Amino acid sequence: MHRSTRLVGRSSTHSSRSCRCLTPFRVATWAIVVCGLLLGASAAGVQVAPLLMVTGWGSVLAGLASQQLLANAVSGVQMVGGSMLYTGAALLRHGAHGHAPRAE
Repeated sequence: MHRSTRLVGRSSTHSSRSCRCLTPFRVATWAIVVCGLLLGASAAGVQVAPLLMVTGWGSVLAGLASQQLLANAVSGVQMVGGSMLYTGAALLRHGAHGHAPRAE
């Protein structure tokens, strides 16, 4: 007896409703919620200034840590977009060598 395999996936009608995209409306909604929580905590007598300072320094550290990653991503896009890298080009890095494969 032969059984057919059926792949279960989302249909195109449901994908637009369940999109987890970062839209300006979502950002504004979360900003309002966070501001409301901070105002409520401040009204309850909780010191929010140290919390804001810690989150500010945390974002600075995350930005500094991601600089190298973003620089590498931009360099890769420039290499591919600038036609510096083409099929069959010789590549050399730290003593290892090879040829650029065909991108599909």
